[in-house]
Amino acid sequence: MQNLADYQEGWTTKYFDEDTGQTYSGGAARNKRLSKSGGCTGIINKGQNQAIAEILPIFHMMERKLNHLQTQLNEQTRVNGELAKHIQAAFSTSSTRRTR
Repeated sequence: MQNLADYQEGWTTKYFDEDTGQTYSGGAARNKRLSKSGGCTGIINKGQNQAIAEILPIFHMMERKLNHLQTQLNEQTRVNGELAKHIQAAFSTSSTRRTR
């Protein structure tokens, strides 16, 4: 056995091809499995899709948190604007009283 890792992952164990009715083992089994999975690119894509599927919930959680924080920031900006108007009005009233 040249590649123990392939064997342990099941790549080179016996493989029955339903299309041909033949059983393959070793490198031939690995080659058949690869071709049925879309080749090396298919295997890579499958791994990438699995990785994305695992981190996607984290991105969704972060997006919800950012939306919540944006809502809070917008509210705070609105309140600050109102407060600035009240302060401006208070100073205007205060300076009018002093000039009289």
